[in-house]
Amino acid sequence: MLILARHGATAENDAGTLLGRQPAGLSERGVVEARALADWLRTRYRVSTIHSSDLPRAVQTADVVASALGIDEPREHPLLRERELGPFEGLGREELLAERRRRGLRTSSPTQDWHGVEEVESDSAVWARFERFASDCGLFARAEEADVLVVTHAGVI
Repeated sequence: MLILARHGATAENDAGTLLGRQPAGLSERGVVEARALADWLRTRYRVSTIHSSDLPRAVQTADVVASALGIDEPREHPLLRERELGPFEGLGREELLAERRRRGLRTSSPTQDWHGVEEVESDSAVWARFERFASDCGLFARAEEADVLVVTHAGVI
């Protein structure tokens, strides 16, 4: 079974900042979320391997889960990084909405709908990265044999 999980919360997430690829560690709430993920996984799956983005918030989430489940150290992969957000990275929610309005973009799903924004990594490019990662580590074959957790970012999931 392949299980995809978003990293736990950061202080920047809690403040409404769009991090993108900026490094940020988990907030206290994020650590609680990572522990809750481990508890949830423990009751449903037998995770044998954890892969994570190499950004600190994903690594910390994966480390908390691995420790709680008593399994090997997670494997970090740059191909699992958050979507490249270009000039939108680091904007607060109101700034993001204002910039999207200024550009004539929809605001109904401002952190997920990047269609037509050339400075932001496209859905197809994100998928190509994920496919490269999956191919490089034999993810799909491994997930047919055992439960595998991938900790990454909302823009990848």
